[in-house]
Amino acid sequence: MRMIFPAMLVILGGLCGLLMKKWVARSALPLQASIISGVVGSFAGLLIRDYADINMGNDLFATVVAALLGATLLSLIANLAMSKRK
Repeated sequence: MRMIFPAMLVILGGLCGLLMKKWVARSALPLQASIISGVVGSFAGLLIRDYADINMGNDLFATVVAALLGATLLSLIANLAMSKRK
């Protein structure tokens, strides 16, 4: 049971990376790198939430929000940084 929630966060981060790859159409970042940036971003969001000691009520809700925000931001930054110029 302890491994199910971190695995869900990894999948959630990967999905955010995939969505950001589809959203930034001109990105030259490979699909696998975009997914990996989402996974790394989800864990970075969790670390920042724990380090800053941010509480948003329910711990489960705060964890999911922090993982989603971290994955979305890091994946978006990575995809925009690698976007093709016209």
